[in-house]
Amino acid sequence: MFIANLVVGSSISAMAFAEKNGYQIIFKNLSPPQIFESGYDSWKEAFVQNCLEGKILFHSVINNIQVDSNKKILMIRTKNFTNHTINYDNIFIFETSGVNFVDYSPYKVSEKNFVYDWYKIDSLDSDIDSSLIENLPLVTRAWLHNKNLVTELILNESQLNDVLFSDTYYKFMIQNCLLENGYLGRKNGFSQEGKQKHLAIEISSTKREVKKDVDFYFEDIKDVIFYYD
Repeated sequence: MFIANLVVGSSISAMAFAEKNGYQIIFKNLSPPQIFESGYDSWKEAFVQNCLEGKILFHSVINNIQVDSNKKILMIRTKNFTNHTINYDNIFIFETSGVNFVDYSPYKVSEKNFVYDWYKIDSLDSDIDSSLIENLPLVTRAWLHNKNLVTELILNESQLNDVLFSDTYYKFMIQNCLLENGYLGRKNGFSQEGKQKHLAIEISSTKREVKKDVDFYFEDIKDVIFYYD
């Protein structure tokens, strides 16, 4: 099989690049944005369009991708242990995890754990400004999604097992942040002195998702173009 220009990866950048240029695309793992991220709808649209046009090859069955850049051959091993060979002119690689080169080794490996914590917040008298939560230590982004607060942290392996970075610990940090910024629970009648009473702000952590991201960085390779998000 010969494919002049081939895209490797399934990120929003890879999908958009393949759709824009009309290139075919392969990937080991499907890696869409989180459903609450602003780019999710764009990714989904590009993914569906690439599927309809038959641009996605070996969808969900690739186990390993190996590149021999000297011979300009890409070899695919599927999950049912069949082998396929693709001759190419150019490869555009957006995700290096799961891609091996015959004659090259990465000069750097970057490992990150993207941690998404979901919180249900009850009894609030007003909507949350999620940007306040982004001021908490190591919180890179925060969203409101279907009446849930979702936070993103980037943690190393040690931090993942540290109670100081647990969703329980951050639950109390979020509660304190809201109180310090004047948030109150829903109105709950009046005191004997006629002052407005409020319910306590109740926060419960409902889910923690850990998405491991491993990037391999390579020196320049002829006819192989790397895009590191």
